[in-house]
Amino acid sequence: MADDLFKKAKEGLRPAVHNIRKQSIWFPGGKVFLDAAASAAGYKADDSGNIIDVNGQPLPKGHEDYQWIKSMAERQAVVESPIGRELLE
Repeated sequence: MADDLFKKAKEGLRPAVHNIRKQSIWFPGGKVFLDAAASAAGYKADDSGNIIDVNGQPLPKGHEDYQWIKSMAERQAVVESPIGRELLE
């Protein structure tokens, strides 16, 4: 019975942990995921979380590449981030 309770609790926490991991790409601990996605698309991410093009200009948030980079960084963070790992094991 206790095992079932812990299993349900873990499943209940999973969406919150995933959301925290997604948001972590904008902070120093999770910026590695934003850097990797930006680099894969030919851009750089600065320390403020901006995606910078080859001319040194930040991409607008509505730009197609910006949205792709953000999505890929969030996906990678959900899978690889250590945040909350001990809660989900």
